[in-house]
Amino acid sequence: MNEQPTEPAGSAEEPADDNLVEAARRRRKRDEFWRAHGERSLAENLAMIGALGWLIVTPTLIMRGDRDSLAPEGLVEELHSGIKGSRLVEFKGGHIFFLWKNQEFTEAVTDFLRGLG
Repeated sequence: MNEQPTEPAGSAEEPADDNLVEAARRRRKRDEFWRAHGERSLAENLAMIGALGWLIVTPTLIMRGDRDSLAPEGLVEELHSGIKGSRLVEFKGGHIFFLWKNQEFTEAVTDFLRGLG
């Protein structure tokens, strides 16, 4: 039986956490979990894409939540600056901001797509 790994508890989006040590511990635990299953962390993937962004010639919309611990601001900025002509939109919220800000999300995507035509 091919069982899919289950992400450890506490790694889903949580409310803003003033305890930076605890937040760092959760990120480290999440990254260790995915590395143990042969996966790079999202931060590693973003850094790699940012470094190779010059290869991306397709119009690119990058979106993140301002409290997104899975897609840190610095790496997303690096990704954005590495992809010529990309557009970066930041929302209030964490990694799944689009569930809570679905109208703003839809408007951002629609505006981006309209700009392509």
